[in-house]
Amino acid sequence: MSAVKSGAPQMDIASDLASAESGRQENALLAVIALMSAGRDITAYVSHICHHIVGNASVPVALRVRAYDIIKGSSLSDMDAARLSEGITCDLRLDATPANEAVQAAAFFALRLLPSHRLIGLMSDSDFIAMVRQHLNTSSAPVRAASAQSIAMVMSFDTMMKLLTEQKDLKKMFENFVKNVANMLVNPASELSLAAAQSLQSLLEIMSQKVKAGYISLGKAKINATEPASHYSQAAMLALSVCEDIVLTVDGMFAEMLPILRSLNLNSKRQVLRFLVSYLDAKVLILSLNVFDHRPGEILGHQMDEVVNFFAECSASFDPSLVVESTKALLSLVKVCAC
Repeated sequence: MSAVKSGAPQMDIASDLASAESGRQENALLAVIALMSAGRDITAYVSHICHHIVGNASVPVALRVRAYDIIKGSSLSDMDAARLSEGITCDLRLDATPANEAVQAAAFFALRLLPSHRLIGLMSDSDFIAMVRQHLNTSSAPVRAASAQSIAMVMSFDTMMKLLTEQKDLKKMFENFVKNVANMLVNPASELSLAAAQSLQSLLEIMSQKVKAGYISLGKAKINATEPASHYSQAAMLALSVCEDIVLTVDGMFAEMLPILRSLNLNSKRQVLRFLVSYLDAKVLILSLNVFDHRPGEILGHQMDEVVNFFAECSASFDPSLVVESTKALLSLVKVCAC
């Protein structure tokens, strides 16, 4: 921090970031944070951080996590993005141990910072896809949660949707990803079930918009059942397929989900209810389009009473926001039943 206060040359911070001494690197990162707080331009230092800190196994984990935090609020040059991409890969390649979980979670979140062409480069790499799949299945709760949320976000980008339609391996990975995240909904660890709900909610909302946009682009102001599926663009059909995959998977999980949902705290219940509204609204969308040869599975059938009871319990809460979310869920359920 003294480098900033004393007005020392910028080269001092840059050379400290590039040094092999963790003490100097830590002081340099603190100096960069101070500059950020003061509204100063730190672009030159971000380049050094991407080059010398991120993904460097010789730098202590805590410093690499701090480096990712700095990068979150910074603009990246293409060279910085290339180095960040390499650093993310290096950090995710580390063994999934408790010692590495913080930096691997940060690396997954940093995927969202990459420009489209760098994301395409990563997600076209079969080794990287295999690494992501392994983390989703075997890593600690924080890493699995971060991977679920980040992959859900980046795979919904338009450029990534185009890639999904072109690469069978990537499409298969994404299909497995959706199933893996859905299975996290019934994980006893609330951190995982909540991350799964947030990830699936994000996917459902974005994919539903892409489906509706497919009709808008055809000059349809309202969704109806008269337009054949062949009139959809590939991206819209893929988005519709993702929505159906999520809906069908969740349809069959309610019996397992309800005890877990009831055990969540108020804040987690609010967020899960938002996901359930997205799920029910996507179900209505699929049913209203009528573009598939079969109808999505019935929502639990004999479990319907339990679902309604759960929503009713939440709507009877003394927490106003929980009442709002549960009421939305009940209204969405009514729309499903009306289809």
